[in-house]
Amino acid sequence: MKKITALILMILTALLNITVFAGSVPEDLLSSDESQVFFAKVEAYNTNNEKHDIEISPVKVLKGSVNTGTEVIYNDPFAVGDFEIKTGEVYLFAYYDENNPTYIFETTINNDGKLELKGIQGDMWDRFEQYLNEGRYDQDQIKQNEEDNAKQNISLEETSAIGGADAPTDIYVKGNTGIILIIIIICIILIIGIILFVTKKRK
Repeated sequence: MKKITALILMILTALLNITVFAGSVPEDLLSSDESQVFFAKVEAYNTNNEKHDIEISPVKVLKGSVNTGTEVIYNDPFAVGDFEIKTGEVYLFAYYDENNPTYIFETTINNDGKLELKGIQGDMWDRFEQYLNEGRYDQDQIKQNEEDNAKQNISLEETSAIGGADAPTDIYVKGNTGIILIIIIICIILIIGIILFVTKKRK
């Protein structure tokens, strides 16, 4: 019984320490108020110490509290795609928190004027590219959407007061981190219950 309790505590501790689930990075960047998405020029890239770091100067901020024209250091840089990080080049950066890598992307603009992430593979980064082109990380675009939604809500309230048609409902899907965590915890509780039931039956 003590071993089972210890195992439960270890699993729960590990779950609580997880910040971003694999495969949900684009959605987690959307849902977190602390996340950052921005373009920056590389001033220095240090690979000599145990934990690599990169010194950059942000030039355009899409999301997050980032100051342009100020040199800052980010730890654990991770280049997404097959490219070498070069000093003086401008890249796209995505930062969630200190427990996760600082993702770096090489970008280009295609013939349709859309942003492309070079060398990416997998549905997760395809979604990230899609969200970028939809302006979902762009703070100016988000502000405009909020203003449009506020105007729409006022209009719907006026229509409802007059006795007009029912207002449509907008559904906003944020990061799925919380749902996944709840499902995992429920599964663990069910497994523990089965183990305890079997153990008790054997006695």
